[in-house]
Amino acid sequence: MIAYLFGTKPDMDAYIAAISIPGIISGIGISAFSLSLIPFLVKNAPDRNRFMKITGKCLFVTIFIAAIISILGIISSNTVLNTIAKGLSKSSLDLAIKISEILWVVVSISLLNSYLIAVYHSLKLFIIPALITPLPALLIIASAWWISSTLGITSIAIGWFLGVAIQAIILFLGVKSHLTYNPAVLINFNDIEAYKPFKNMLPAILALLPFTALQPIEVFWASAFQSGSISYLGYCQKFVVSLGPILIYGISLVSFPYMAKEYAEGKILNTRTILANALRLGLLSTAPVICLIPIIIHEKLWVGFKWGAFDEQSIRGVASVLPFYLLGMIPMALMNIVIRGYAANRNFKIPGLIGALSIILYFSLTGFFSLFFTFVGIGIAYLVYWVLIFIISVLLLDRKLLDVNFLRFISKLAVCLILAFITMLIFFPWANNLSGSVIGSLITLFLGGLLSLIISYKVLKINEIFIILNKTLKELNKLKQIKIYDS
Repeated sequence: MIAYLFGTKPDMDAYIAAISIPGIISGIGISAFSLSLIPFLVKNAPDRNRFMKITGKCLFVTIFIAAIISILGIISSNTVLNTIAKGLSKSSLDLAIKISEILWVVVSISLLNSYLIAVYHSLKLFIIPALITPLPALLIIASAWWISSTLGITSIAIGWFLGVAIQAIILFLGVKSHLTYNPAVLINFNDIEAYKPFKNMLPAILALLPFTALQPIEVFWASAFQSGSISYLGYCQKFVVSLGPILIYGISLVSFPYMAKEYAEGKILNTRTILANALRLGLLSTAPVICLIPIIIHEKLWVGFKWGAFDEQSIRGVASVLPFYLLGMIPMALMNIVIRGYAANRNFKIPGLIGALSIILYFSLTGFFSLFFTFVGIGIAYLVYWVLIFIISVLLLDRKLLDVNFLRFISKLAVCLILAFITMLIFFPWANNLSGSVIGSLITLFLGGLLSLIISYKVLKINEIFIILNKTLKELNKLKQIKIYDS
C-alpha cells in the first residue's frame, strides 16, 4: 500500500531519512526493555505489594526517560537531519524535519508501551499485547489511504501516532490495578533495587546496535546520489528485516532456553552442540533465499509488480540492490542465534563491544563501496558487513563452532544452492514465457526447491534438516505435554 501511494519519490526519501534516528531509539528501546525488565519483574511478581511498588516506580522512570528522549529528539531534528541527509533538497529536508517531530512523539509512546507489555508478560498475560500488536500497522495503512491526498506522506506518521496512542490506552487500562500511584513511593529514591534493570540496559543497547544503527548511515551516503536512492535501500531494509527474523524466530526461540539451562549446569559441550545445531538449521532455513536472486534480477518478473507510484524506475532501483541485501540477510538472521548464545553464557561485554565498533565498520564499508558503485555499493557493504560481524561474533563466542564439520556442511550447502541457482536461472525465462511472470516465478521456485531437496538429501547427504526437525518436534511435544503453552 505504501509503495503504491508513494513509490520511491523524493517524499519517500524524506520519510526514510526522518525515521532513521527515531527508528534506532525505538528498536533498541523495545528490545532492551524486554531483555532487562521482564526477568526482574518476574522475580518480584509473587510479592504483590513489592511488585506494585516496583512497577509504579519503573513506570515513573520510563515516562521520564521517554519524555526526555522525545524532547531532545524534537529539538535536535533540524541539526541531525541536516547532517545525515544533507544531500536532500531543501523541500525534502523540511518535510523530513516535520515528520521527524511527529515520530519522536511516537518513539516516546512506543517506549511506554514496551514497558507496559513487559508488565503484562511478567504477569503471564499474553493475549491483549498480542491482539493489539497490529494496531499501528493497520492505522498507518488506513491513514495513508484516507488522508494522503491532503497530507501526503505525513499521513504515515499520523497513523503511526494514533496506533501507538490507542495501544498505550488499552495496555494501561489492563494493568492499572498492578501499579502504585502513591507519590511518596514514586519519589522515594532510596529503594535503589527498583532501578536496577535500567542500569543493566547499556550492554543490551550496545549489543543491539549492529541491527538497528544501519539506516542512518545508509541515509548519510545515499542522500548524495540520485533521487530515490534512499527509498531503494529503505524498501530493501524493510524486506530483509521482516523476512529474516521470521525464518529464524522459531529456531532461536526453541534453542535459547536449552542453551541457558545447559550452561547454568556447567555443561559447556552440550551448550556448544545445541548452538551448532541451531546455526545449521538456521542456515538451512535462510540460505534458500539465494534461489530468489535469478528471479529478482530478471526484468520480466517486475512487469507484474508495477503498482501506482511504484513505477519502472522504482522497480529497477530496488531490483539492482535487493540481491545483496538478501545475501546479507543470511548472516544477519543467524546473528539472532549467536546473540542468544552470548545471553545463555551471560556474556554481554563482547556483544556490546562488537556493537560499538560495528557503527565504525559499517560507516567505512558503505563509504568505500558507494564511492565506486553509488547506492548499489551500499548493498554490497551490507553483505560484507554482516559476513564479518557474524564470523567475528562466532569466533569470540566459541571458535570451535566453526570446526571442520561445520565448514564441510557449509560447502555442501553452497554446492546445492549453486546448482539450484543455475537451474532457476535457466528455467525462469522459459516458465515466464510459458505462463507469465507471477506463475512463471512460482513454477521456477518449485523446480529450484525440488532440485535443492533432491540434491541435498540424496547426493550431498545433507540430512541434518530431517534429524534436527525431528528432534525439535519431539521437544515441542514434550513441552506441550507439560502444558507450557497454557499461559
